[in-house]
Amino acid sequence: MIFCSVGSQLPFDRMVEAIDDSADQLGESVIGQIGVTSLRPRKIQWFETLCVDDFNSYAEQSSVLICHAGIGSIITAAKYSKPIVMIPRLADLGEHRNDHQLATCKRFSGEPGIHICYDLNLLGDVINQARIGYVSLSNKNEDFGCNLVSRIQSLFD
Repeated sequence: MIFCSVGSQLPFDRMVEAIDDSADQLGESVIGQIGVTSLRPRKIQWFETLCVDDFNSYAEQSSVLICHAGIGSIITAAKYSKPIVMIPRLADLGEHRNDHQLATCKRFSGEPGIHICYDLNLLGDVINQARIGYVSLSNKNEDFGCNLVSRIQSLFD
């Protein structure tokens, strides 16, 4: 199962629509936390909001996380040793106040287990890259989550 989340502050319809449009090609079910929005996905199971326990359960059970480019998303991926596909919200599309999520993507681009999707037409390809990376990481490094948290902390030291 793939779990996607827009976070708790704002809807992110562009991301959810892309995931819903790609759902048939992903080869596994998708569950999404989509925020308070009028959007009603047709192909994925969705919730506007989730309690913390349900959110954590879906994240832990997932094969891949697809999230907005927030630090909390990265921490969740690290906590459960899951690959993450991050999609930045864009200020010029009215998705956020500024482009700090682009800065987050630039800062974490290339880190093991973190995959950035700037072009939603390539979302399926990026998800498949994340799956391949996850198999490699999980087989070679059981401490992936702990190592990722350490790398994140070192970026701010």
